[in-house]
Amino acid sequence: MFKKILVPVSSEYYSKEVINRSIFIAETFNSTVHILFIIEDTPLQQMEKSSDAHLTHYDRTETHQDLLYKQRKTADNILFEYANQIFKQKNQPMKHTILHGEFSTIVEQELEKNQYDLVIMGYEKGTMVDYRILNETLTPLWIEGGGHHTSILAVCSNLAPNQKVPSISMKLANTFHWDLSMLYVIDTQDAVEVDTNGIRSTKKPIKELQFHGQTFTDEMKEKKFHVKTVEGSLEQQTIKEAKNMEAGLVIIGREQKKRGLLGIPVKNIKHKMVGKSKYSLLFIN
Repeated sequence: MFKKILVPVSSEYYSKEVINRSIFIAETFNSTVHILFIIEDTPLQQMEKSSDAHLTHYDRTETHQDLLYKQRKTADNILFEYANQIFKQKNQPMKHTILHGEFSTIVEQELEKNQYDLVIMGYEKGTMVDYRILNETLTPLWIEGGGHHTSILAVCSNLAPNQKVPSISMKLANTFHWDLSMLYVIDTQDAVEVDTNGIRSTKKPIKELQFHGQTFTDEMKEKKFHVKTVEGSLEQQTIKEAKNMEAGLVIIGREQKKRGLLGIPVKNIKHKMVGKSKYSLLFIN
């Protein structure tokens, strides 16, 4: 299922939990893992900008090279040393690379060059990392939250095709031997339906959304899913249910939410969910 895994790590944020999760999944699926350490451009650029007034060109270049050297040593001595030790103990294949650039751009380029089945990465608020990759990649994206609860929450709604989430959730639950629950959200803030091609309909009456939601959940119950149906905001209801059940992993598909409270456009729903969560999320794009 996940035979080739990319683990991008920013020089601005490093978490051993991401490495630990990658080895867990690699062991489970007999995967190969590529750890990609990205030395961020933005801090270097800011350093150069702030030093323009009092450093010569030679001094700025020397400081720049010194910072690059220190970050490469950090990658070698902390990240790769730890990863090599863990992967060697588990007898799992792993390679590592250091690149210099902007996080999302480097990840996009790597995904274009090589066919990966999964990206595993961390997320940290308050850093200079640009996480636009959340919205741009079509590769399944696992955001590691560090939780160790052995339960999965599969999220479906009127705002997604709901095709991949049930099957992938069931397969992962069976493979990991984790508990599985499903949440179906009728998003009353954005009352449309999304078809199998990810196309949004015109606005629908809530009763129609409820009817189609009931039809879908009945099908899921026949497949032995434990399904809970709620109404409200997709992101709020997901976070609430994940907290209530202490989910270790939340799996969510191609939600096409465009409107929020009072019809105000929604920005970066994935960023909002990741920023407020204390569990891992798997976005099935």
